Amino acid sequence: MDNLNNNVEENFNIGDIISKYLSFWKWFVVCGLISLVAAFTYLRYTSSIYQTTVKIKILDNSKGGSPLPELSALFSNSRVNLSNEMEVLKSHRLIKRVTKDLNLSTSYFKVGNIKSPELWNDAPFKVFWVNSEGSILKEPISFHVILKEEGYQMSVDDNVSGPLYKYGKVNAVKKFNFILKLNTTDTSKFDAKFKVVRNKVFAVVENLVNILGVKVSNESEVLILTLRGTNKGKSEDILNAIIEKFNEDGIQDRQLVSQRTIDFVNERFVYLSYELDSIENRKESYKKVNDLSYLEADASLTSSKIAFVDKEYFSTQTQIALSSLIQETLATDKKFSLLPSFGVENVQTNELIKDYNKAVLERGKVMVSAGEENPMVVELTNRLIESKENILKSIGVLQNQLSPTLKKLEKLKTENSSVFRKIPEKEKILRSIERQQSIKESLYLFLLQKREEASVANAITTPSIKVVDYAITKRKPISPKRNIIYIVFLVIGLIIPFAIIYIILLLDTKIHGKLDFERLSPNIPIISEIPFIEENNRVITKNDRSMLAESFRILRTNINYLIPLEKKGECSVIYTGSSIKGEGKTFVSLNLALTYASLGKKTLLLGADLRNPRIHQYFNLEKDRPGVSNYLYDGNTEWQNLINLNMFDNESFNVLFAGAVPPNPAELLSNGRFEELLAILKNEYDYIIVDTAPTILVTDTLLISQLADVTVYVTRANHTDKKLLTYANGLNEQGKLNNMAYVINNVGGVSGYGYGYGYGYNYGYGYGYGSDDKKQPKSTFLKKLFKQLKIG
Repeated sequence: MDNLNNNVEENFNIGDIISKYLSFWKWFVVCGLISLVAAFTYLRYTSSIYQTTVKIKILDNSKGGSPLPELSALFSNSRVNLSNEMEVLKSHRLIKRVTKDLNLSTSYFKVGNIKSPELWNDAPFKVFWVNSEGSILKEPISFHVILKEEGYQMSVDDNVSGPLYKYGKVNAVKKFNFILKLNTTDTSKFDAKFKVVRNKVFAVVENLVNILGVKVSNESEVLILTLRGTNKGKSEDILNAIIEKFNEDGIQDRQLVSQRTIDFVNERFVYLSYELDSIENRKESYKKVNDLSYLEADASLTSSKIAFVDKEYFSTQTQIALSSLIQETLATDKKFSLLPSFGVENVQTNELIKDYNKAVLERGKVMVSAGEENPMVVELTNRLIESKENILKSIGVLQNQLSPTLKKLEKLKTENSSVFRKIPEKEKILRSIERQQSIKESLYLFLLQKREEASVANAITTPSIKVVDYAITKRKPISPKRNIIYIVFLVIGLIIPFAIIYIILLLDTKIHGKLDFERLSPNIPIISEIPFIEENNRVITKNDRSMLAESFRILRTNINYLIPLEKKGECSVIYTGSSIKGEGKTFVSLNLALTYASLGKKTLLLGADLRNPRIHQYFNLEKDRPGVSNYLYDGNTEWQNLINLNMFDNESFNVLFAGAVPPNPAELLSNGRFEELLAILKNEYDYIIVDTAPTILVTDTLLISQLADVTVYVTRANHTDKKLLTYANGLNEQGKLNNMAYVINNVGGVSGYGYGYGYGYNYGYGYGYGSDDKKQPKSTFLKKLFKQLKIG
């Protein structure tokens, strides 16, 4: 249950805090509007920054053209390395060339009242520096120019005056010569003020390198270059110049490779020419020494010779063998057998063998019918013997002829074999010579071809890049971002009053409403909240239906519930008090009395604040009008003579003023006559409303506090300090105030009744001076705002 109560209280407190800030909504609105105006002014006079983009594709030119396959590692890379290309694009060397070509070290501005926009191609004149480099500048130089039709005026300060200088003539600023040339016929440019700034080339290059962005587009070979600047045309020209210089740089690199290739080939030609001559001379000498014409033909001829000699040698050996076989057969044959006809390559021998075999056959036929003694047989036998001898002689002669031939053939065979065995060695040597010759010739032809290719590539170069998109500037600026600026300024505009209000609330020790009482004084009831009324007339009238009148009717009703039962039907004495002056106790006393009188109840308003009476002011009467102080001081004074009857034309409403301010009010209130007076008045009235003195300032009220039936303790919202509630709570706990209840005055308003007050250790200072309730004029809107932030 306790946790639930705590949560409810926390939620309640959060809502209370929010409501406190919402009560200052006018400040948030005003500060928000001011911040939006400030944002608009800032955007109006702040130079917009635009982003320019260019897209290029890096081309791979390493596979074609002049680089040699074997020497490619020396002259080029075989693939595109985007990281290297990005570094080249942002290199100081390349950016410096762009800076000098576009003359970026010189800037032109049109001087305005608040901002000076930079000019580029629309500059009405150009400055050309004579015989001087931006790199020798120690610091930037600038001067102002006013164009005239017949010349121009210049000055290094804002005050441009003096003689006219002719266009196109050499002039000087800080010892740097320049020529100013007019490039416009627009007369509206005349008499306008311009500013020329010349910066160091290195500083311009460094700045351009820093703001130039290069990135890869989605892992492709396309690079995106971005540049931010206030002048669209200048940014576009810079980016286009960068890619142009980058392309030229790549072309020059490839031309350099081609030229190096040509130079390398020319150097090799001298060496190769000498090598080829040496190899050809060596081959010629070798052929002469070894009697070679064409190795394959020579080998074929030698092979033919060997085959022919082998054939002849074999044939000769065969003839010798056949002749020896016939010879051996004839020598061992005793019966005259037929001789084999092997085809001896000798006509005479073959004829003799043929005749011999014929005679053998004839003899054999004859011997079939005759014997060996037969004359025909004998004749044929003799003829065979003679023929055999002739054959043997013929064979002997043939063998004598074949033996020398066989020896010659053996010699030729040996020689041919020796020659044939040397052919592989000669072929090896010759092949080695021819191989070297072939290699040198191939390399010579290859280099000759590459030199021609390099010459063509040097004359006709392909671009390094393909421009996907030339420089394009976005239509909307990237900075300042208008929506974000408005939001930021609006947030700041809301934070400032929030911070101020937070500090004010943090330092605020005043009570503001019923919630403060419920936290600080939970045991003392709050019987009414009197609203803030800005009108001059703050006194209720008969049949009044205003908010003020209703609040006092509520107060009247709640007081009736506080009156003890035993006092019902008797005169009720109601005290109205406060801690300090200025909380509105007299205002509450008067209107509470009028509220009771409006019911027809006989009501008396009694002034018991003897030190600083205020009731008379509401009736426009003098301060020293006789009243309570007179009765307390002079025992012979009749109280009837002090009563003011029928006030505000109300028969039920009477007033007893405080009277003249005495020097000893405490002694008068404690002499017993006040109690006697009150006892007498109770018999005459239904309600007695007593306007007492502030309790924390003086002790007067506490001297007579026990005579009250109800004590209405008046506090004032946005005025009463919270520490004063602690004091009032102490009075209640100690029983010094009877039947005490709080009334909160001025709820929903600001401190504005004009009360002068102090509290703490200074509560007593100045009491009795000033005014409790002065007429308040209507406030203007701004006054209300400042009043709302005012701490009492």
